[in-house]
Amino acid sequence: LVEGEYRAAEVVNHPMPRVIGQPPGDVERALIMRAIETRRQVIVYEDDATESQAFSDHAHTFGITAEMALPMVASDRVTGCMMWIETRVPRQFSDDDTRLAQTLTAQAAIAIENARLYRQARRQANCRTAGNYDGLETRLE
Repeated sequence: LVEGEYRAAEVVNHPMPRVIGQPPGDVERALIMRAIETRRQVIVYEDDATESQAFSDHAHTFGITAEMALPMVASDRVTGCMMWIETRVPRQFSDDDTRLAQTLTAQAAIAIENARLYRQARRQANCRTAGNYDGLETRLE
């Protein structure tokens, strides 16, 4: 995680880049939902006996050795979920890895919340300028 990077020679034959940017599959959705519902991190490892066979198959197919799902929470709102995936070597996420991931995830959640608030303020300012005071009620998206 801390040394996370793309190395062109390693990525060419790795299955993960083909799924980056695609909607999450069933296994990822299950991890994401668990993180969002509990508002806590979910960490799973390829050899975790407590996880389903579907996760083991998924990990094997994509070369995943560890996966961490962190809910993105800002202003007591869940705005999403960030996935941290290790594919290079079998390893456990350290406390430092987890703290760094939590910090980056929290910062991303705050940025998303700030963008939402900015968009809301701009909409209200536009309503005032246009004389449309009916649109000034606070809308949360």
